[in-house]
Amino acid sequence: VHDVSDDAAERDRATKALDGVVKLIAGKESKLGNAAFIANANPEVVAAERERLNDLLAQRASLMEHLAELDA
Repeated sequence: VHDVSDDAAERDRATKALDGVVKLIAGKESKLGNAAFIANANPEVVAAERERLNDLLAQRASLMEHLAELDA
């Protein structure tokens, strides 16, 4: 990867993507931490929100790993 791409540009892109994912995670965690939302929402909606949170957590891990590889 280091020979093919511009590491600085890729690091910037990955950092921006990570920032966006972190904000989305915070929103999902806040929503899922709201007892009123959990009590009033359809179980399918709650399950979908939990699944989306898990996807975002996986994206965050992937982006952090990618950034670590760029710094190596």
